[in-house]
Amino acid sequence: MGMNAVIYARGNFTDEEFERAKLGLFDDDENSDDFKTVHQLGGLIAQYYGLGRYFDTGYSRGDWVSIHERIMLFRAYFPNAKIHYVSDASTDPWNGDWLEGEATDERIAELWAWYAECKVSQ
Repeated sequence: MGMNAVIYARGNFTDEEFERAKLGLFDDDENSDDFKTVHQLGGLIAQYYGLGRYFDTGYSRGDWVSIHERIMLFRAYFPNAKIHYVSDASTDPWNGDWLEGEATDERIAELWAWYAECKVSQ
């Protein structure tokens, strides 16, 4: 058993924005059950668990290209939210002090560099 990838959008967004994102993120209903929204003090969290294995420096089992695509779609569909990319082994996001794993431009660049290194090391 390994770590699985999770993306969260954390902020204020409407039910309509969530439904629009759901339509854009999924070609069919196959994985849409893995995409949920939860009300939390200070905003909402939209979570997606259906990405498969996690990808990060030192743990390159996941499909980074597909994960990155989903991160960018989350950014597009939730422009006013902070987007987080974590593993399911990370700190519980519901406990109010969860701030790790923000998908900043710097972090994404670091992951692309690791992906490129992994490609030449195969």
